[in-house]
Amino acid sequence: MDKNIVMLWEKLEEKLNQQTLTITSAVTTNVMEAINNKMDSIIQENKKLKTQITKLEQKLDQMEIDKRKKNLVFFGVEEKGKRESELVDYIKQIITDTGLHLDSQEISNVYRIGAQTNKNRPVVVSLTTIWKKHLILKNKSSLPSGIYVKEDYPKHIIETRKQLQPKVEEERNKGNFAYIKYDKLIVKKPNDPGREKRKREQSDSPISPTQKRSNPNKATMPTATNTKDVIKPNLLNYIARGRSTPTKDNERKHALTTPSRLVTVGLSDYYPPNSQFLTNTINSNRSHSPHHISPATEISHIFICTFNARSLSSDEKLLEFKESIASIRYDIIGLSEIRREGYNIEEDSEHIFCYFGERKGHLGVGFLLKKRLKQYIESFIGVSERICILNLKIINLDMSIIQVHAPTSEASDNEIEKFYEQVRNAMKHCNKQFILAGDFNARIGKRLPGEERVMGANCFGKRDQRGDLLLQFCRENDLKIINTQFTKKLKNLWTWLSPKKRRSQIDYILTNDMRHIQNIEVVHNLSFASDHSLVRCTYIVKDLKKSRVKYKNSAYSYLKSPEEEGSYLKTLETKIKDIKDIDEGNVNKYYDQIKTSLTGSIRAVTLKTKNRYNRKGYIISNHIKDLISRRNELTRKTHLSSVEKKERTYLYKNIHKMIKQDNKKHRLQVLEKFLTESRSIKKGFRAPNRTKQWIPRIKTSSSSTTYSRSKIIEVATKFYKELYGPNNNIINNTENFEIHHNNLSTERFSTYEVIKAMEQLKVDKSCGPDGITNEAIKVGRFLLATPITRLFNMVMDSRKIPREWARSDIILLYKKGDPTDVGNYRPISLQPSMYKLFASCLEPRLSKYTEEYQPVEQAGFRRGFSTIDHIHALDMIIEKYIDQNCPLYLGFVDYAKAFDTISHKSMWQALGECNVPYEIIELIQNIYQQSVSRVKLDRIGPEIKICRGVRQGDPLSPRIFITVLQSVMNTLQWEKKGIEINGQYLSNLRFADDIVIFSNSATLLQDMLNELVCASKSIGLEMNTSKTKVMTNSKERPIFVNATSLEYVQNYIYLGKQISFSQNRHVEETNRRVNLAWNKYWALKEVLKSNHNLTIKRTVMDTCILPCLSYGCQTWIFNKALIKKIGVCQRAMERSILQLKLKDKIKNKVIRSRTKIKDVVTYTKRLKWKWAGHIGRICDGRWVKKTLTWKGPVGRRKRGCPPKTWEDDIKGIAGKNWKIVASNRDKWKNLEEAFTPSEVEYKCKT
Repeated sequence: MDKNIVMLWEKLEEKLNQQTLTITSAVTTNVMEAINNKMDSIIQENKKLKTQITKLEQKLDQMEIDKRKKNLVFFGVEEKGKRESELVDYIKQIITDTGLHLDSQEISNVYRIGAQTNKNRPVVVSLTTIWKKHLILKNKSSLPSGIYVKEDYPKHIIETRKQLQPKVEEERNKGNFAYIKYDKLIVKKPNDPGREKRKREQSDSPISPTQKRSNPNKATMPTATNTKDVIKPNLLNYIARGRSTPTKDNERKHALTTPSRLVTVGLSDYYPPNSQFLTNTINSNRSHSPHHISPATEISHIFICTFNARSLSSDEKLLEFKESIASIRYDIIGLSEIRREGYNIEEDSEHIFCYFGERKGHLGVGFLLKKRLKQYIESFIGVSERICILNLKIINLDMSIIQVHAPTSEASDNEIEKFYEQVRNAMKHCNKQFILAGDFNARIGKRLPGEERVMGANCFGKRDQRGDLLLQFCRENDLKIINTQFTKKLKNLWTWLSPKKRRSQIDYILTNDMRHIQNIEVVHNLSFASDHSLVRCTYIVKDLKKSRVKYKNSAYSYLKSPEEEGSYLKTLETKIKDIKDIDEGNVNKYYDQIKTSLTGSIRAVTLKTKNRYNRKGYIISNHIKDLISRRNELTRKTHLSSVEKKERTYLYKNIHKMIKQDNKKHRLQVLEKFLTESRSIKKGFRAPNRTKQWIPRIKTSSSSTTYSRSKIIEVATKFYKELYGPNNNIINNTENFEIHHNNLSTERFSTYEVIKAMEQLKVDKSCGPDGITNEAIKVGRFLLATPITRLFNMVMDSRKIPREWARSDIILLYKKGDPTDVGNYRPISLQPSMYKLFASCLEPRLSKYTEEYQPVEQAGFRRGFSTIDHIHALDMIIEKYIDQNCPLYLGFVDYAKAFDTISHKSMWQALGECNVPYEIIELIQNIYQQSVSRVKLDRIGPEIKICRGVRQGDPLSPRIFITVLQSVMNTLQWEKKGIEINGQYLSNLRFADDIVIFSNSATLLQDMLNELVCASKSIGLEMNTSKTKVMTNSKERPIFVNATSLEYVQNYIYLGKQISFSQNRHVEETNRRVNLAWNKYWALKEVLKSNHNLTIKRTVMDTCILPCLSYGCQTWIFNKALIKKIGVCQRAMERSILQLKLKDKIKNKVIRSRTKIKDVVTYTKRLKWKWAGHIGRICDGRWVKKTLTWKGPVGRRKRGCPPKTWEDDIKGIAGKNWKIVASNRDKWKNLEEAFTPSEVEYKCKT
């Protein structure tokens, strides 16, 4: 029983063990399978992680390589300065000393390696371009002693290079060409035929002298080399060695060379380095200074920028902005929020500034362009104070740039809709290809599905409602946002930094054609006080070439110092000897020799001094530039201490004020210089202002307004072509007229006479088409006198002038009225300087005959006559007609462009009537027959044939004009017309073309005007009925000229003085002169209210204010009221100069002892006394004396005390027979002290 139980137990136990093993095995298998499954996924994930880590490591390695690619490590640099800017300047100085040029902007980062010890730590310099790095490495032998430079490599690369160095030596010992490039060994056999046969058989490129020309008929197979597994040399290695091919012989003179830095294939280097940067590199690299442009140098692209300046309202702000952009690349900058009022185009030595603003200090948009794009400007259109358009025509490419400034987020929806509607309308007037740029005040955020057509994936920030509107506008007009089309880092996407330091992208550049866009960038480090960043895009332009001839020698910019004059004279003396004697008839050839000598001598001085004068004459001092750099450094810094925050705030507030003070100081220095040297306030104000105003728009013949630059020059040329063209409406009475060939001879020119004329030439004047200025002639007068005298006599003998003397350039100066009407501009003709010198020598010979032809009624352009002659005569006539209560009618005649419209035939007739020698008339005829002119604005128009009018700017023209006018007056039968004065009739008084006609009745005046109109038409003159006025003290009866009724006026400004029949006419004129004096005073406040010394202010007061206040004082009737009026005016100005007030109660004597200016009462009374003596002594029958001695017309005086007359105060000193006393000069001068005391005490509150 027990045995059976044991056996059963054993079987049971055995079975349990088997089951346990089975279960354990099954469980283990399942667990292991589960574990294996888990481990497989983990292993796969681990492999993926390892792959990702490997890629990250490779990426980090590549980033490290890229980071160090532009780095250089300088060893031995002294531990100077603590600031980063100081270290930058020190490194910049070290590199500059090697002969290379390096701007601060070309250094992106500088730092030292390791902790500070007693030894000099290495300095790592990160550059912005690789080519600059190679240039520095190439010139490392020129570094100062103790300083050397190496490339920046990671530690493992340095170890690898050390291990490869023995192999390099080994390969070189074998005769191979070997070097290390980064971490690779480069080995090249010395005789590698593949290197010489790498060009195609039919290549059009030149073959270098060292290349063997292959026979096209013989097939050759390339020879294998042992360089299969070795990296081939890169082009950079050859650039670093300054040769085009890796050959032993590198002394080829005409072989092709590689560019000085890498550029894209098929494109030219748009900003090539200056030759001074590459003094030791390829000889073919040429200087690209602003005044040396190689012929037909192609440029491939332009840089178009947009920037919200926040304010350019003052000249100082504009100056600061130009300084801030001097170190960046740009061609055109669209500007928003400039806050300037007006519609102007201003040109200076380097830029063209176009702007439009409707309100001062509010909004305003515009463009700033480099001057080299001047010839491509087609038009500038100001649409509104938020939108403007710049149209460009670049060879065969027409493009437009629209600059906008959208309303802010605070603006209403209606205002936003109105803005976008204006932009749509502006786009309709643009060229097919255009760019829309500016501050849109919109955040577009990330791209959403379906927006690929208008924006790319490179976005910044979150979208807002204004961003949706902008994107909707882009979709409607098929525009692409360039900012989003190029992959950039986030830090290079934002364009605006809010006051709370929040970065946003709100400035955009949009286009309708992305094919022209190569790149876009955001420039954050602009040294200007704005919270916006500059956005710049690169616009591809095909077939754009720089102009072949755009630089013209500006001779007047030189010869400013004794050294330059000495150099000029030395060169001129040598060149004058090269002038050869030529036949008398060959005037042109002899003139060309003189001109060549002059221009060659000027050019020699130009080449020596151009570096000095071509540099930008910034007014901003170096101290302010350092402060601007410090402000930028603080702005870029992330974490600022409280002290640094205060410093930054101070700099933002005060830099503009400092620039303004600097600019003011500079202007005052220039003004002081001119006032001290030449007493010319006009030159002083003109010198600091280098801008030249353009005509931004003009009306065409169809009354439409054009903004096109080519159309503007076309309209102006057409206007003057019609003006100077033949006039078919002339009543020609001279068709059968022939000039009498008299036998009178003309004296030939002497050397003394020519030298004297040269000495009288005015300097600082614009030159004519010959490019020769008065300075060049005046400085070299003693060397030029003999050949120029011979030239002038050759001209007189042959009666022919050099071809260039007949040419002239017309520039336009705005007068008044509508600035879009070309008729409201005064044409100034720039004649060749040599011709003006000749004409000034000829003028005395002409005036010798024409002067005898002129009656006393003409006072213009005559020696010994002035405006006071006619002003005083007219005053006396009015005074006596009022006294006798008789009617008087005055007609003030104005001709329309009188000097430009007289016929040439009338000129020859008038000169013949004066018995001018025939040879002079024939010479003048030849001058006018050849005369051509061109309108010169921002560009030069075609030549215009001058068929009528006298030559503007010609010294002979005034004489010829008054002679022609007198010939017309001689045809009028006015001997018994006008008013009778002591038995003689006075019909008119003339000062050049300003004519006043006298009559006792309106009927007679009507007849005289009709006769004058008819006679004037015979020589081409037309009366301007809108400016011709009539004045009377009687009944205003209608008077007509050419069916137009002339206007009656109560007063008229005649020759600068107000004329009227009013009893208070003298008081009105005094008040007018006081107002004009105050206007002049405040126009000169920059000097008079400045901290200048009183000597300068006294000069301005005596030369500018006093003549303005006292003009016409010779005709005044002095009384207590007048004396008080002008005295109070002058005293008030003196107090203003000294910054005193009436409440200070400073006596007049004390003020005058400090200012020491001329007393206005003494000055005016002295002028009147001298004028009275002059009248008493003249005996040539002038009307001013006749009207003074005349008792007046027969009439009836009014009851009461007669008013005070002009001569009452003179009679009080010299007696009733003062005219007899005045004939004795000495006696008259002694009486002057009684009439004009040295100092007048005013018993009035001033």
